[in-house]
Amino acid sequence: MSEDKIEIIKVFKGGSLSSTQLINHPIFNKCILKKVSNSSNREYGFVRFCSQIKRHSQLRSCEPKLFPEILEVGIDIESKQAYCIYKFMQEYISIFDFLNDEQISEIKLNKAATNLKVALQKLHKHEYKIPLVEGSLDFYFKEEMIRPLIEYENYLDINNKTFEGIKVESCRATVSKIYKFLKKLDKKETQKYCMIHGNATLENILINKRTLEISFIDVYDETYCDIPLSDYSQILQCSKYYYGVRMRQKKINEYESEYKLIDAGKNFKIFNEVIEKNLISNKNQALLLNLLTASQFTRLLPFRIKSNDMKNANYFYSLASWILTRK
Repeated sequence: MSEDKIEIIKVFKGGSLSSTQLINHPIFNKCILKKVSNSSNREYGFVRFCSQIKRHSQLRSCEPKLFPEILEVGIDIESKQAYCIYKFMQEYISIFDFLNDEQISEIKLNKAATNLKVALQKLHKHEYKIPLVEGSLDFYFKEEMIRPLIEYENYLDINNKTFEGIKVESCRATVSKIYKFLKKLDKKETQKYCMIHGNATLENILINKRTLEISFIDVYDETYCDIPLSDYSQILQCSKYYYGVRMRQKKINEYESEYKLIDAGKNFKIFNEVIEKNLISNKNQALLLNLLTASQFTRLLPFRIKSNDMKNANYFYSLASWILTRK
């Protein structure tokens, strides 16, 4: 792919060491171009990039209407970059941006949330022919909750802090609580083992502003337990606990001690009410969903701490601690 033959129309916020652009291509016209280096940070960049392309193709083969078409992939030897070209979804925006539009009616918010649940149900109906591998849940929680809490506890400053008026527990106390919950969790209850998005944040779910149709992008195996509640825990991370809103706050009090959940406005609340309605049917599922949702914040700790973002590291741990106290 020759760089001098494309026109860059818009540059999007990058992620996972890749860049994303809306371009005008000589063959495909308007399309989305994603690029990543195939020589540096291969494990977190190129390998992830390849995994996303493969997973996207697999999921699209099951539900072609829910995923944009991949038009071309390739390697640019001279620039040492891999690229993938996706069909441009005209009139689509992320659900996160959709919810930030104060002009959206309550009727549209309800319809958008309903359409998202229907889209996920279509994806989740594609079940594997084998059961969830024994030990999968413990495997995930020990890696994405217990390991980072033990490894990074000395970096956090959470003494004498509260979240919504509840004392933030030490990492050790939270680890003990997680082990207790894992013992309480009924592992024999059948967990639907199926196709999932795997990285279902509100920024990775697109919605047509006019028709409210759903399209999924940036799939990945973030939770490596292919059960429906994994996808919903990532949605709740932003729709209920406002991860995306927090990350866009320009001014954060460096000396926060009495944390409060952000007021993201009525759109998020209305949308989330529909998402959570009839989502779980018993206490075991409620416990599993709470653990999965809290894990979306504990698994952020290594990245936030390594980037010296201690304000958000302390906040997200405190939020996870609070989630685990909720019944």
